[in-house]
Amino acid sequence: MDSPMRFSYSLTNYYQNFRLYVKSRSDWQLADVDGPTDICTPLESFNGIDLYPCGLVANSFFNDTFEASFCPSCNTSECTILGADEWQRTGISWHSDRQTKFNARAVEADETNTGPAGFPIPFPVPPSPGDNEDFIIWMRAAGLPTFRKLYSKVERSFSGGDCIRVNISNNYPVDPFGGTKSIILEEVNWMNGRNSFLGALYIVFGCCAIIASVGFGILQHQNPRKLADPDLIPADARVAA
Repeated sequence: MDSPMRFSYSLTNYYQNFRLYVKSRSDWQLADVDGPTDICTPLESFNGIDLYPCGLVANSFFNDTFEASFCPSCNTSECTILGADEWQRTGISWHSDRQTKFNARAVEADETNTGPAGFPIPFPVPPSPGDNEDFIIWMRAAGLPTFRKLYSKVERSFSGGDCIRVNISNNYPVDPFGGTKSIILEEVNWMNGRNSFLGALYIVFGCCAIIASVGFGILQHQNPRKLADPDLIPADARVAA
């Protein structure tokens, strides 16, 4: 496997596109500008204290963490943790999100960043809002119930027989919504990664278009229609020359 590669986590049976869920957020609050927070309903506050950040999307943040190590073989314990240059945790979110949509600030005295999940939501993280791009990526809701989100860029190549060990902090529960979670290490190509769903969708629509064109061709052959036939114009619509 050649660099660059992407390390992602995947969730199944998780409907981030549910209307109540995806609307429960305040983009004004996330950008640190004046604006309403009541649109975070039903999670604008917790235990009578305003939430920062508020909303269902932010307070369901995926909080599993991963640490990867390189091993010359899978039968050895002499492994090397991938350094910051090889395990890149910055520059993984959209540039426009980092620059304009998210602007971290300190939690104020009358606010809390610990909601029903029971752990502090990692936004903001000083000294800059770009220090926690996992939160920024999570806030971009997925359109399908099975999705993957980028966790790290891997700038290292691996050969046959190499082994990658991943230490996982298993914090995020998936049993309540009947889902599963997994990790993916994939090579990046000119299309930026695998997307089999989109390819299958194009093939299906292409086949439907071919079948429809053949059907219309057969219909035209069996029941030909003369082009520009004046007899097909209704009598009340004809204008005397």
